[in-house]
Amino acid sequence: MTPIRLAVILGSYLLLSAGAAVLLVQVQAAMGVPADLINLAMLAVVGGAVLVWLIWPDTRTVTVTRRDPMRSVYLAVFFAALVVLALAYLTRKHSAGGWMTLHLDNLPTSLVVVLALQLLAVFGEELGWRGLVQPVLERRFPVIWAGIITGLLSAVGYLVVVPETDPTFTVCFILGVVLGSIGLSVTLAVITTGFGLVQRVLIATLFRILLVVGFLLFFAGDDKGWRWEVNSGIALAVVAGPVKPTYAVQMVYVYDVRLPDGHLLRVHDTVDGQSVDEYGDSGVSATTELTVLWHHGSPQTGALLEPLLAAAAQRGIRLVSYGRPSYGGSTPRPGRTVGSAAADVAAVTAARGIDRFAVMGASGGGPHALACAALIPERVSAAACLAAIAPFDAAGLDFFAGMASDGAALRSAQAGRPAREHYDMTAEFDPDSFVERDYAALEGDWAALGADVGEASAFGPDGLIDDDMAFVVPWGFDVADIPVPVLIVQGGRDRVVPPGHGAWLARTCPDAELWERPDDGHISILTECPAALDWLLAHS
Repeated sequence: MTPIRLAVILGSYLLLSAGAAVLLVQVQAAMGVPADLINLAMLAVVGGAVLVWLIWPDTRTVTVTRRDPMRSVYLAVFFAALVVLALAYLTRKHSAGGWMTLHLDNLPTSLVVVLALQLLAVFGEELGWRGLVQPVLERRFPVIWAGIITGLLSAVGYLVVVPETDPTFTVCFILGVVLGSIGLSVTLAVITTGFGLVQRVLIATLFRILLVVGFLLFFAGDDKGWRWEVNSGIALAVVAGPVKPTYAVQMVYVYDVRLPDGHLLRVHDTVDGQSVDEYGDSGVSATTELTVLWHHGSPQTGALLEPLLAAAAQRGIRLVSYGRPSYGGSTPRPGRTVGSAAADVAAVTAARGIDRFAVMGASGGGPHALACAALIPERVSAAACLAAIAPFDAAGLDFFAGMASDGAALRSAQAGRPAREHYDMTAEFDPDSFVERDYAALEGDWAALGADVGEASAFGPDGLIDDDMAFVVPWGFDVADIPVPVLIVQGGRDRVVPPGHGAWLARTCPDAELWERPDDGHISILTECPAALDWLLAHS
């Protein structure tokens, strides 16, 4: 996302939200609803977010890299408790009000109504900040910086209602609000990033409502003046410190890399740091034993999935991937070839500050990994392919033999793009494409793959159609010319890419090693990914 477009989107959001806030304040005054019960202006960001989503529909699209939210739920509870304890310590030490318990008589209405209205208010705020602003900023900045900027922007809304009093009060009030907003946003950025919009908003709302409950229970009688603002701001800022290391292993950073022709590629990286593309030097400073560029299957978004992340983290490997054109937020490029992936990867790795790397791909990603090994061998140390399809014109290979549905999708692509598009409109999944082990993998460790396929489908069929069209025309390189070591991993029961394809690739690549797994199918072969990473380490 370009700086100008980002500024326009965020500026529109802030202006629209400000207008909604003015309107809601007037409505609240007309209704006579007390401000200590609910501040309707907190819901203004809902209007701003909804209008931005309507104007720029792509802002609703969030790349999902994490599927199981339960760890984030536990962390939300844990860090909310830490904030309450930190605030309790500061209050006991620095405020005459002390640590006081809730007196129901002090509430303007019943506790249930108070909590329900507070829940509505924080949900409304999080819909705007974690549902729109944070994800949009993550397309341009690392997660932590996106959290800091989100915190500063959200603080502006509170600072416009600074009570009119002496300068000391004003300065301290502003300090507390800014510290608190940044601490809150950084904490929620790390806990919620990588999830879909709904999960982000719900996890953030849980964290916020737990804080509300804690504040009501333990600080109901405390002085809510500048000391309170400073103490709560410090508590939130201090607790934000240990958040990032808590989730460091599972963090994935998402960037858009602009190519020379103007197209964008959505990139996923386990190392933080601003993309360089046209904007300057890389901020990547982490050193790892090996970087592996992952080529996703067809159709997928390019997001890094949990089994890969876990295996790479255990081995100290940096993982990078990208969505091929038309996949997962990358802009379309009809007519691309398999070989064009090499230029894309060269641009992505340059943007991420990576000089030399290994490549690894599964299914439809396998040929694209081979393209890098063939066309930019000076930068590729080794290649690993799992269930990779062979070239359509492979000499001596009965290309369609053993394919489920007789390879109907690729046969339609052979007849031209209109035929392939028509096939997509009527095609249904053939359950015989997978064997028992495949379904077990999709229900177990590789459940994230099935979810990612669903995410990819939300972007439309163009990515898959483009892949199929590229597979049935010349690839733009000769597999026999690949000079780097290549590992071919093939399942003996694969009915999507039959064993003959793996055997042909292993015979044709000059420096190839073939691992045959007789009982595995197209999905279950992915259980060999950790071993394939070990092989890449040994050959890099």
